[in-house]
Amino acid sequence: MIAMTSSELFQRAALYCQHHRSSIVRELGSGTDGSVWETNRRTAVKILKLPQTFQQELESYRRLFQANITEICGYAVPRLIDFSVPLLAIEIDIVQPPRILDFGKVTLDRPPDFSEQTMADWNDLQQELWGDHWPTIQKILARLRSLGIYYSDPNPYNITPENWDPEL
Repeated sequence: MIAMTSSELFQRAALYCQHHRSSIVRELGSGTDGSVWETNRRTAVKILKLPQTFQQELESYRRLFQANITEICGYAVPRLIDFSVPLLAIEIDIVQPPRILDFGKVTLDRPPDFSEQTMADWNDLQQELWGDHWPTIQKILARLRSLGIYYSDPNPYNITPENWDPEL
């Protein structure tokens, strides 16, 4: 597999925007799965690097949209606006913290294939990371599981409490 460059991701975002009569305002972020740009329509366009990641993220947003979910436990969830399969592009609302983002590393309709020990270690790590926020994060994860979305990457960049300070 050939790695996708940031320039190639930007070109796909620009093409998506051109087709939707919008334009890129600024980059909002990038990660291992892709990059995200704000549009002049006050939406975010996320370009994914891999078709499988795109499909998982798109299906997560479809399920949330079909269930009319725009927040879970007071955390905003972006609403699916549109998408492009050929461009691996997903357009969503821009939401402010507290918020839930990034469904690229989910598994759908089944829990991740981790051993009991791995899950216990993960749970301990999450409790330490989240501190007093952990009970709320657990409720968010349970609500997502009820939709068949098994979210295995809850970190403060993806599930962001209001006024999050990881040093607390």
